[in-house]
Amino acid sequence: MSLVLFWFPIIKKLIEPEFSDGSQLIITIDRTQWKNNNIFVIAVIYKKRALPIYWQILPKKASTNLAATFSIY
Repeated sequence: MSLVLFWFPIIKKLIEPEFSDGSQLIITIDRTQWKNNNIFVIAVIYKKRALPIYWQILPKKASTNLAATFSIY
């Protein structure tokens, strides 16, 4: 099951009618610990809820910095 093919169209269908040209869309990033997994999440705020649009399980078991995780140059 592909995140892009399955989840993105659902999120688009939910939020597209709510936004017109020039309106503001809020995107958040977060890192959370769930059981033994360290998860990086990108979400869109919709009706006071954060809907995850992307997530990745990070290789480290504790908090990290983006440069170390994603090899940002």
